[in-house]
Amino acid sequence: MDMQTLESLIERVIEGEQAWFEQIVKHYQKSLYKYIRYLTNSCNDVEDIMQDVFLKVYDNLDKYQLGTSFNRWIYKITYNHTMNELKKRNRRKVFLCDNLPDLPDARVEDTGISSKTKKVLSLLTLEERNLLYLRIYEEMSYKKMSEVLSKSEVSLRKKYERARKKFIKLYEMEGNVDETREVKVTDIRVY
Repeated sequence: MDMQTLESLIERVIEGEQAWFEQIVKHYQKSLYKYIRYLTNSCNDVEDIMQDVFLKVYDNLDKYQLGTSFNRWIYKITYNHTMNELKKRNRRKVFLCDNLPDLPDARVEDTGISSKTKKVLSLLTLEERNLLYLRIYEEMSYKKMSEVLSKSEVSLRKKYERARKKFIKLYEMEGNVDETREVKVTDIRVY
């Protein structure tokens, strides 16, 4: 969905045509599901958190500034709400589950991440996983990441580089490393 179409939908929803919000939900449902799942490392809470996020987006849609990146705005809401939920539930350590449940109307494809990669990711902190996810899977620039996370670009660049190096080191240390395989870790596309 292009920016012009999206902003047109937003304007209609703000004007009271609530049915158009469904188009926004359909557009972002899959990507936010994956992002929340990645942040929480849990299949159990994703749908509840995602529903809360869409309610917050709907309630605050009039605060969105047309002409700015809606993608960054919705990811910032998602990130902040997910972090608040994790703090509320006082989670210290969470683990990735192997199977994603099906979403109604929008099936989430398998992430294609190997079990070895999942295991290594579970050893990283939530912040490190988040940085890797935003940079690699969402292909966000450091500038966009700084807007979503409210941190400086320089700080995020350093933290990302540390997280990337830590991931590679843990990946290499993980058992059964294929000696012939070049450690580019293509299943997570670390660059």
